[in-house]
Amino acid sequence: MLAVLTERYALPFDDARLAIDRVRGGVVRASSGSPANQPDKSNDPLAWVSYRLRRVRDVTGADPGSTLGVRLLSATVARTLAVRHYAD
Repeated sequence: MLAVLTERYALPFDDARLAIDRVRGGVVRASSGSPANQPDKSNDPLAWVSYRLRRVRDVTGADPGSTLGVRLLSATVARTLAVRHYAD
């Protein structure tokens, strides 16, 4: 993973390590199952995204990176946006 971040995305080594640590932190926080442990979206976006994806996996049982997971997430987002659009 470090090689991908440093070579493919040209992140400095220390930044790549920090990014991996932040993602792992979000996963660990999600494993608690408590919404109070959700990272702040603006202060720690990497931890927030990893927290949300892990919660999706825990709640639905589908890996968000799998074909089924992507379809479930796409359908949920589309429905949420439609409800919000027509609610106004």
